[in-house]
Amino acid sequence: MIELKPCPFCGGKAQLVIDPYECGDTTHWHNIICENVFKCGAQMGESISYWQSDYEEAVDRLRMRWNKRC
Repeated sequence: MIELKPCPFCGGKAQLVIDPYECGDTTHWHNIICENVFKCGAQMGESISYWQSDYEEAVDRLRMRWNKRC
């Protein structure tokens, strides 16, 4: 598991939130959000299915995208 870096905009703590998605029981919206929602609200996410053969890698790719700094 790749650890999340702080928010690139405000430095707040980031967390991965997995919400049910309307496509059924196996596909969920994986969203990384800044916990400082009232001041920042930065977030990014994608729909990932638990049935994907590379599920863990897909979640790690999402974490790497969040951690990428320009």
